[in-house]
Amino acid sequence: RQSVRDTFWDPQRRLFADTPSRRFWSQHANVLAVLTGTLPPGESAAALLDRALTSPGLAPLQLHFRFYLTRALVKAGLANRYLDHLG
Repeated sequence: RQSVRDTFWDPQRRLFADTPSRRFWSQHANVLAVLTGTLPPGESAAALLDRALTSPGLAPLQLHFRFYLTRALVKAGLANRYLDHLG
């Protein structure tokens, strides 16, 4: 987990990148960070998901990955937002 944080976490954007160069970004990487408990110390899973789902420039989740988003929302205490993501 520490190695992933060191390599992919961007403290300015407060998001995980898809590549070590931090040139490519997706919602996928951040959903997986929540599910695996790879957040930096003091970082809220709910806040990370909010940023990942609303920040411009991130590749959006595709239908097949929505299962993982649902699990991440539950883990972050945001299950009440499930209906917002059904569309």
